[in-house]
Amino acid sequence: MSATRGFLIVVLLIQGVASAQQHTISTEDITHFWKAYDKLSSAKTKGDSISIMQQHYIDRATDTEMCAE
Repeated sequence: MSATRGFLIVVLLIQGVASAQQHTISTEDITHFWKAYDKLSSAKTKGDSISIMQQHYIDRATDTEMCAE
C-alpha cells in the first residue's frame, strides 16, 4: 500500500511541476499612467483631460493576453 501511495505522490508532483506556468509582471502601465498624469497640467478642458488619458494611458495599456502567456 505504501508503494502505491508513494507512486501516486510522485505522479502528482510531476504533474504539478509540468503544469506550472511562468508569470510575467509588467509595470509599463504604471509608467504610462504617470506620464499621462504629468501631461494633464496642459489640459484646458475636461475633453482635453480625457483625450490625454486616452492617448497616453488607455491606448498604451498592456495587452492582458500577451501577459498571460
